[in-house]
Amino acid sequence: MRARTRFWLRCVGVALIAVGAVAFAVLMLVLGRADDPAQIIAVIIVAGLGLALVLLSIPRTPGATGGETTRDLLSVFFTFGTLGPMIMAVLTSGEANFLVGLVGIGVSGGISVLWALAFIRRAFWVIPIAVLVSAFGPPNVFRAMYELGGFENFGSLTVRARLGILGVESLASLIIGYALMIQFVSRVERAAARSEAELETAARIHAQLVPEIARRTGPWSVAAISAPSSTMGGDLVDLIERPDGTADLVIADVTGHGVRAGVVMALAKGIIRTEFARGGSLADAAGSINRHLFGLLDTGTFVTAAVVRLGDDGGVEALVAGHPPVLVRRAGGNLERIGTHGLPWGVSGDEAYGSDAVSLAAGDTVVLYTDGITEAADQAGAMLGVSGVERVVARAPEPGGLVAALLDAAAAHAPGRMDDDRSAAAAWYRENGPSAV
Repeated sequence: MRARTRFWLRCVGVALIAVGAVAFAVLMLVLGRADDPAQIIAVIIVAGLGLALVLLSIPRTPGATGGETTRDLLSVFFTFGTLGPMIMAVLTSGEANFLVGLVGIGVSGGISVLWALAFIRRAFWVIPIAVLVSAFGPPNVFRAMYELGGFENFGSLTVRARLGILGVESLASLIIGYALMIQFVSRVERAAARSEAELETAARIHAQLVPEIARRTGPWSVAAISAPSSTMGGDLVDLIERPDGTADLVIADVTGHGVRAGVVMALAKGIIRTEFARGGSLADAAGSINRHLFGLLDTGTFVTAAVVRLGDDGGVEALVAGHPPVLVRRAGGNLERIGTHGLPWGVSGDEAYGSDAVSLAAGDTVVLYTDGITEAADQAGAMLGVSGVERVVARAPEPGGLVAALLDAAAAHAPGRMDDDRSAAAAWYRENGPSAV
């Protein structure tokens, strides 16, 4: 059902309920015809029709089919409908007949469904209607039934027999409600089990797509870690090695996080690996990646990235696409920043990219990280920031210890909170010495 149709059903339903309420007030207070059952029943029918339209306008439970939604509501109806015959047995001192018990089930169950819809579906605008129905519905329904002779003793049954019939009706309603509730619980458990299995699969896929890196490539020792904020993340760390002895260290960040961002990240990884494996210039590869992603991603979804090409002579070429700056830490402790060279990938299809060349000496390190680290915020909202990252980089060991130190610093700055994926990568130039990883 379309949203516009629901809106008009709701408007008409509320109008009919209002008409019924006004008509009832006029009959009771102005005309004094509260003892006319035909008119009271007519008012109830009008208001009941309005209530039915209001219920139709409420969307069904997310993830449930129409049949499942109906069964869920029926479980509420019959579980609480069991109160109707019991209450009428008490109020009438056992004089109510089986028709009164059935109507009691309908009234109690109907009111419980109305309240359930208001809270379970978060349709809080239904609450005033539920209050009015709960307050004025039962007394007027049963008074009209009494005026029509609905309380007559059919078959001259004794009080004990009437109480027995009401008890059977109440028990039958409870059994039906319990059976339907068991079905509801079983469906929820199956859905939870499927969801848990899917999350476990997503976690395994993420571990395979973004494994930790700790290895030597030529004269470089490289380390990288990606920590997703949920089961699957949108950060990417990758090391693409080529036969000519060069390698590209890539870190990228898809907008958002969770499974959706993880799927986009997997798509981006394939494109990134393909383009950088060709061995062309960083600028040309970045432009091609950008065009591919611009044609594939939805509006508002993009990928920030930083790439460093590691030469076998210590030369580094860096390209930053809308990403936090790359840091170069010299062996003596000085830090340098390499800023952005263009928009994130997927924002504009005709973006052109540049790059910066830096020469590293033995002991120098190049560091990449995502904004999940810089934007880690404490209780006061203060972020770690690039300056905080620089403080960690300045004193951390090389290079695996540096990467772990960045993630630890973000966790310590925002204890117990991880609103975004956090990733870091570092490459330490060792010439031909032993690896530090």
